[in-house]
Amino acid sequence: MQLFLEILISVCCHTKKFNLKLLIYFLILLSCNSLSWNKHKNENQFLSFEYFDFLSRLDSFKVKNKDTNQLNYVRMDYYLVSGVTNVKTIGPKIDSFVCNLLDTMKFETYHQFFISFYKKTDITNKENLFKYKDDFYRHSEYNDRLIVYEWQQKSIHLKHVYPEGNINEVETINNFDCGKSRLDKY
Repeated sequence: MQLFLEILISVCCHTKKFNLKLLIYFLILLSCNSLSWNKHKNENQFLSFEYFDFLSRLDSFKVKNKDTNQLNYVRMDYYLVSGVTNVKTIGPKIDSFVCNLLDTMKFETYHQFFISFYKKTDITNKENLFKYKDDFYRHSEYNDRLIVYEWQQKSIHLKHVYPEGNINEVETINNFDCGKSRLDKY
């Protein structure tokens, strides 16, 4: 990039006649190309997903009805996401990961099912959170939460998006759908 600018300035300024229009044209072209490249770079960021078994869990609870005591199961899975450079562009990639994951699971056996994604950082990582368990509730929940998917049997399919990892700002998407997947059977 620097070499290109040096050549451009050399050509435009060291000729017999200084060509300001040509210099401006090339600078505009260069800036537009740079903006386009940065946008493309953010959209193609490589993400890696790491299952966080330390936090993931399966719980059960009884529901008393008139006729029976029903036992319901709740599953909560947690993932750390590496490679997040722009939180706003990762949604479709995490959606795709979740939809592929759901196609391989027997999630319909759970009354409630949650999949949570957190940005992997210096604090939000397996090594640190294993040593300092409270950091998850003190830091990760408030600063590194990205998206939480929630399913309740035969009723609710939600996606909660936390812009920039901020727990106080949440956008909820109702009826999250993976298209042709096991969700249709749920």
